[in-house]
Amino acid sequence: MGSGGGQWIVEKRSSFRSEPLEVNVSETGCLSIVVLGASGDLAKKKTFPALFNLYRQGFLQSNEVHIFGYARTKISDDDLRNRIRSYLEKGSAKSEEVSEFLQLIKYVSGSYDTEGGFRMLDKEISLHEEFRNSTEGSSRRLFYLALPPSVYPVVCRMIKLCCMNKSHLGGWTRIVVEKPFGKDLDSAEKLSNQIGELFEEPQLYRIDHYLGKELVQNLLVLRFANRFFLPLWNRDNIDNVQIVFREDFGTEGRGGYFDEYGIIRDIIQNHLLQVLCLVAMEKPVSLKPEHIRDEKVKVLQSVMPIKDEEVVLGQYNGYRDDPTVPDHSNTPTFATVVLRIHNERWEGVPFILKAGKALNSRKAEIRIQFKDVPGDIFRCKNQGRNEFVIRLQPSEAMYMKLTVKQPGLEMSTVQSELDLSYGQRYQQVTIPEAYERLILDTIRGDQQHFVRRDELRAAWEIFTPLLHRIDDGEFKPLPYQPGSRGPAEADELLERAGYMKYTSGSYDTEEGFRLLDKQISEHEEAKSSADGSCRRLFYLALPPSVYPVVCKMIKLCCMNKSDLGGWTRIVVEKPFGKDLESAEKLSSQIGELFGEHQIYRIDHYLGKEMVQNLTNILLLLLQILQLVLRFANRLFVPLWNRDNIDNVQVRMKIVFREDFGIEGRGGYFDEYGNTGVPFILKAGKALSSKKADIRVQFKDVPGDIFNCEKQGRNEFVMRLQPSEAMYMKLAVKQPGLEMSTVQSELDLSYKQRYHGVTIPDAYERLLLDTIHGDQQHFVRRDELKAAWDIFTPLLHRIDIGELKPISYQQGSRGPAEADELLLRAGYIRTHGYRWIPPAL
Repeated sequence: MGSGGGQWIVEKRSSFRSEPLEVNVSETGCLSIVVLGASGDLAKKKTFPALFNLYRQGFLQSNEVHIFGYARTKISDDDLRNRIRSYLEKGSAKSEEVSEFLQLIKYVSGSYDTEGGFRMLDKEISLHEEFRNSTEGSSRRLFYLALPPSVYPVVCRMIKLCCMNKSHLGGWTRIVVEKPFGKDLDSAEKLSNQIGELFEEPQLYRIDHYLGKELVQNLLVLRFANRFFLPLWNRDNIDNVQIVFREDFGTEGRGGYFDEYGIIRDIIQNHLLQVLCLVAMEKPVSLKPEHIRDEKVKVLQSVMPIKDEEVVLGQYNGYRDDPTVPDHSNTPTFATVVLRIHNERWEGVPFILKAGKALNSRKAEIRIQFKDVPGDIFRCKNQGRNEFVIRLQPSEAMYMKLTVKQPGLEMSTVQSELDLSYGQRYQQVTIPEAYERLILDTIRGDQQHFVRRDELRAAWEIFTPLLHRIDDGEFKPLPYQPGSRGPAEADELLERAGYMKYTSGSYDTEEGFRLLDKQISEHEEAKSSADGSCRRLFYLALPPSVYPVVCKMIKLCCMNKSDLGGWTRIVVEKPFGKDLESAEKLSSQIGELFGEHQIYRIDHYLGKEMVQNLTNILLLLLQILQLVLRFANRLFVPLWNRDNIDNVQVRMKIVFREDFGIEGRGGYFDEYGNTGVPFILKAGKALSSKKADIRVQFKDVPGDIFNCEKQGRNEFVMRLQPSEAMYMKLAVKQPGLEMSTVQSELDLSYKQRYHGVTIPDAYERLLLDTIHGDQQHFVRRDELKAAWDIFTPLLHRIDIGELKPISYQQGSRGPAEADELLLRAGYIRTHGYRWIPPAL
């Protein structure tokens, strides 16, 4: 309202409820894709292969697209085609497909700072457009700058001056620029101003290929399409977040280029920080690119200044041996940085960004570690916290580390995982390269996975002060050995930040075993054990080929002093050798290190089911599973209530099915009958399948921005028989170039995870409990009475004929009325989804 009076103007916001996930623009003009820097490595290794794969999949049509290479090198069209052919002829690519694609490429030679070459380029593009009978102004021109950032301004000026498409008839001109976009805040702002004077923000696509990776794109779906994560994703449950990038090789001839930027500019300030935004952002209003980018900017603006004590820099020994690297280079090849986000959701949660070269492995992953379970009645803290891990590369996967009961007769716990490995779950699906996805997004005009100018500025504001101190020599990197984990100080920083590491290492070097011994000793000291009185048991769940070297490392690094009653024992799995000679050799090798009384050769029998007669012990199994899963895992603490599980009574579906009838037990069976009542207990004989499972179904996601309600709700399923397993049904992004969702699962299948471990028969377990005097899994008198109190009235009505059973066909799902009852009780069945146990 103005000062002189008037009225408020309320503009009605357009609805976003029915918006599709994709940005679908009606475009009919021909498409010209110009790769500037066409003779360089980036274009050959990434840009042209990405274009070729889009062509193979039908996203680029030969009747509308033409590709132009532009560079200073004076070569012919065929010369360029021959240079890139070998990069295309990989995998399942057919030679005729490659040849057809290469014919779409034309090469133009010219400098980057004069008009002549660009005028020639514009002429060639125009001829293509005329050949395709495109109306002037309706064509599309995409310029991909596979060039150093130093030439961006002059190249953009030449494009603006010589090569623009008239856009008043629906055509467009778009510019894709690669990182690094500046070296600090000032240079990035200068570059943004120079390009911003020539092109509007909707025309600029600042590419960060990490945003195109399949598992990074899955983050939005995982976070906002699954009820599981809503109550978990906050400072009340998450202790710390690690985002890690590791390479097992050094600069490999790129030392001169790398030394100009360093690991923070090369990896952390862009790739890892983008991932952090997707992990930490709030739910956007919709899936519109600007709504998503708005939330990412809010995260960056909430990051606190970096503290010196929360930074560790490293430089691997031998880095300066590269003749292109200065002798006194201060450039870090390794960095661990802790970022703190000052907002309601993340206050107090450290976000640990870690990247390095010449380390002991190659991987990129997000590791979300949850807090300890309050009131840990299983005392399983030393086994490890719950973690949700998203492996970005290599071998895309996500898995959830949780505590379960160890298979066997004892009530002991072990850490295992619910797993979704893409190579196994989606065997027939090709995971697209990041560049394919991002180029397709550029053509479609979808800027969701590109960096906006204010986002770029906020990112540089975080790291520029630290980078200037490194450049000025005030902050020195620590030396570390190639092939190591990096400086030891980095692990100390993680420990101070709250990350609890559980020992890992190689089997043939002392480093990992020394760390293991340290952690065991700390545990013994915490229990106030006298030196030498503790007991150490090493279970070698490993191939026999590594037994000798592992035993040698245990003997060298991890022995307990046994003079005060303590002991060290070794459990080894079968097969213990392949014949008499190999067995004797293996026995001799281990016998030189340990006495026979210290060696336990275990032999597990295969093939027994976990349950032989589930009807008699169903509630017993429920108690066992719920005790460990509910009370030993932080994941389930905030989930296991009526706010998230779809029933005021915490509804679970418990199913027991047999695919055979009473088979000669008719007299016995008729005396006792079968029951099926809401809460929801369902049992039957002569049905369509044989299985017993517990199914916990969660409520719908509030404010479902992905419109994936019809695909099915989240469910946590515990399969008791056959094929013992537990799995978590969740929505994920469907692998591929489209942003569509599909229902999948994090899976823990016992036959696969515990291959070779015998699942005891229930009676073995109960007999052993009897011998031990453990009544935990037996029914007390008042418990028995209460159980009969529930069912006796119903059973009496059945016995006197007041309630009649409904007939159903053998081999069916049972009476149709049973499914109607489930529907009325609130259970929503997902049609079309089927869990398939993974093969061994």
